[in-house]
Amino acid sequence: MDTWRFSFADTEIQVDIARRKRIQNIEITCIFILHVILCNVLSAYVDEGNEKYGGETWQYHISASMVGEYSYHVALTIGIPIAFYISNTCLYSYTISKIAIDQVYRLNNPRQSYIAKLNSLNNWAVFLSAISVACCFSLIIWDVVRFPLTHNILALGLFVFILAYFITSYCFKKKLFSLAGLELNDTQIPLFILIILFVGLMAALGSSFWLVESPDAIRGANVAFAIFEYLYVIQVVYILTNGGMNAPDMYRNFDLDAMKYFPFVCVTTYLVDIAESPNGDNFN
Repeated sequence: MDTWRFSFADTEIQVDIARRKRIQNIEITCIFILHVILCNVLSAYVDEGNEKYGGETWQYHISASMVGEYSYHVALTIGIPIAFYISNTCLYSYTISKIAIDQVYRLNNPRQSYIAKLNSLNNWAVFLSAISVACCFSLIIWDVVRFPLTHNILALGLFVFILAYFITSYCFKKKLFSLAGLELNDTQIPLFILIILFVGLMAALGSSFWLVESPDAIRGANVAFAIFEYLYVIQVVYILTNGGMNAPDMYRNFDLDAMKYFPFVCVTTYLVDIAESPNGDNFN
């Protein structure tokens, strides 16, 4: 079986693609931070009638910060572009995977059953990532106060789908690199972190019910729950935007020049392109 003979990471187009993806990830992170800060400030100081979570009894939770008159609508408004950005990232991963599958097929000509399995894993990965994004956005719509049961079911579904997405992406890359005669250096640390945070989240939630006779203990459990919840959501966003086919080893081992035509959803790169090409000379 032939193997890849060259590294593609240093080509001009590959470098530009990686730069654009890095800028997009930074932009997603900034919007997410803005989302969290605005919702918490509005929930604590602006929302009226939010007796359960506002004012002195505000519990710092992500879910709790998006249920007030103003915080709910702000969360919904900012959640739309976040979902759009992450959906674009899922499409980006899918497109990279299709290009890599085509290159493996042309170079090594493996059995059709192997290619069919790769395509199946890729399709499942993009499906699971899309469902995960839908769960994230639905958690805002079906908030924890008005729809507690639905909200909790969606939260559990998010964990299941994001877990399945990570495992499917890892299996895809392992099979892809094996057919290409390459060594996969992927790490499963993000998966372990996700599981640890979820377990800590459930433990803190359970503690808040078990310690009903100790107000201080309940307050401590609520703070612990909030910390685990924030770290858990951050890890979910990280896996969706940086995991799987977005990892650097895809750039190093496959020719992704065709990705120069990919429509990145990123305001910063749009502005940079306009600033650098006032006449549109460098637009592809």
